[in-house]
Amino acid sequence: MREVMNQVVDVFHLELLLQLGLATLLGGAIGLERELGGKPAGLRTNILICIGSALYTQLSLSMVHGAADATRVAGQIVTGVGFIGAGTILHARGAVVGLTSAATIWVVAAIGVALGSGHYPEALLTTLMVLVVLQGLGRIEVVVERQSTHSHLTIHARPEAGVLEDIETLHHAPCVASCGTGFIFAELKMRQALAAAQPRAEIFARHFPVAGATGIHLYVCDGGEGVDIRARMFAPQHGVPEDPATGSANVALVGLLASLRPEPDLSLRLRIAQGVEMGRPSLLDASAEKRGGRVDQTRIGGRCVAVMTGTIDI
Repeated sequence: MREVMNQVVDVFHLELLLQLGLATLLGGAIGLERELGGKPAGLRTNILICIGSALYTQLSLSMVHGAADATRVAGQIVTGVGFIGAGTILHARGAVVGLTSAATIWVVAAIGVALGSGHYPEALLTTLMVLVVLQGLGRIEVVVERQSTHSHLTIHARPEAGVLEDIETLHHAPCVASCGTGFIFAELKMRQALAAAQPRAEIFARHFPVAGATGIHLYVCDGGEGVDIRARMFAPQHGVPEDPATGSANVALVGLLASLRPEPDLSLRLRIAQGVEMGRPSLLDASAEKRGGRVDQTRIGGRCVAVMTGTIDI
């Protein structure tokens, strides 16, 4: 009976199908965590790397004859994954970002090799440890950074004349505000200056996070075309070179502007255009209620540019 089962396994390649199925599940579990975090190496990338590593390893073992070294293919897998990881690190214009994504790709390839060589418990345990490190230690790092670092805001200007003059300080200097997620807010004087703004990834990598802020939100009050404000948000450290619609930033902006108004009681309504410069225009309606000199309520809504369509069956 055992011989018959072994023959069935060999004929239908059931062990290979099991390894590829586990590679899909384990690589997908790690990739899903990366995808939800908005990282460049997400669900599909990690699944494909894990499947490819498992398949190469299984093929190398099945093709070994005589004194051939079965570990040579595994060594080439490490080399190939190194190129993918290097591309992930160099994604943000040469800034040292993406190291965690590159290391995750490297470990996912190792999990695929373990599956391809039949080390299933080791692969499962490694996947569990990777998920614990990515989820648990990431939150611990945020707490440690808040407790142990002193943040300061430095504005770097190009040597050309007129750059600092683009920043409007009549209402407020560049500052940090938050309705849950912190942003640096800076008002500019003209729409031309807003359109010319470009994020420098190396500066973000050197100074962020600063005072709990995750990105920079630039805006001008001369929105034009039926809007009150035109805005742009940059957060390259979080995989967002520019965002076409940032509700968390604009709801904090309307609260900031309401708090700066002299009226003790105020209902402020603003229509904000974002994503225009990147070709993905969005219109956001933000409001703030101020009572007794204190902003006690903010709201955000509106419409954004469509990025996907579909049907949900319930």
